[in-house]
Amino acid sequence: MANKKKRKKSRRRNPTVSFLLTLGIVICLCVMGYSAYQLITTALAYRAGREEYDSLREFTTEAGAGSADTSEADSTSAEEAGADSGKDISAAISAKKLPFEKLKAPISVDFDSLKKINEDIVGWLYIPSLDISYPVVHGTDDDYYLHRTFARKDNFAGSIFIEAKNHGDFQDPNTIIYGHNMNDGSMFGKLSRLTSEEKYQDDPNIWILTPDQNYQYEMFSLHVTKVDSSVYTLFTGTDHRFISWALDMQSQSKAELKEHRFSLDSRVISLSTCTTDSSTRYVVQAVRVKGDPPPEGWKADQDTDTADDGGNSPENTDTVDISGDYDTADFVRAESEDAENSGDAAGTDVITTESGNTDQGDGETAAG
Repeated sequence: MANKKKRKKSRRRNPTVSFLLTLGIVICLCVMGYSAYQLITTALAYRAGREEYDSLREFTTEAGAGSADTSEADSTSAEEAGADSGKDISAAISAKKLPFEKLKAPISVDFDSLKKINEDIVGWLYIPSLDISYPVVHGTDDDYYLHRTFARKDNFAGSIFIEAKNHGDFQDPNTIIYGHNMNDGSMFGKLSRLTSEEKYQDDPNIWILTPDQNYQYEMFSLHVTKVDSSVYTLFTGTDHRFISWALDMQSQSKAELKEHRFSLDSRVISLSTCTTDSSTRYVVQAVRVKGDPPPEGWKADQDTDTADDGGNSPENTDTVDISGDYDTADFVRAESEDAENSGDAAGTDVITTESGNTDQGDGETAAG
């Protein structure tokens, strides 16, 4: 009998041990519940972002590509116009409408409808080889669209947007375009496939469509770069420093792309997204090969007179290095103050850039 009592007594659990076991189980259940909540929330956010941008693509339609579309308002001769209106010949000549060539792109975009949703839209990005097709916005800073969609809804997918220090007309020597590297392949999530799957061989072209003109670019550099590299240099004009910079970017390409000869009139776009390494970014750079800028003051819904240089004068060639200051985003963005004039002597082929301090936060694991 004594032995049975001892066995029963030994089976009793220590109250402290029981409490700790119960507490451990509760904590595990809480962690599992929170993880499930996070997964569900992330999945819903992904779906919401995809659905929004899928709906925006309804404002695009496929079109013929490769030829120039001449928009002519009125082909009436100056003499006929003068006879019909009874005005003098000089007034008739000034009334003559000259054609402006708008390049045909693979798709057309209903910008009027898109502007009703968000007036910050400045263009549409289309990369045929990756089936990347998104509106491009330009805000007053680089924070607003970091985690806001085109419809201004909070979502870590954010938007495809232009560096705030750039002009929004794609006429800067180097226009920087940011996008998140989403795990589901949306936004710039497929960008790195250009090299990993050699998608650039399918089609090396990138299209930027705007309300006033369409621009065709050809990739010349695909590479991974440091967050403080000279990729993120802005120019207020073009001179030997810009050409040297472009050649340097071309030399860094990890893909065998066509080599381009750059000029003072060359216009480059630099697409940037994050990688698995927080200190580097994946960059796609392309140079414009087709699409003249519209004449100054010309709008798609108004007649055209004569064209000018589109603001591409090589004067005022100060550089602005924005490569050094970063936000807590997962992809590089610029917030540095304008750098001083480098003061390089004529004939120098080196571009002076200034790197600032990097303040890199955790950001979203799903985006770059």
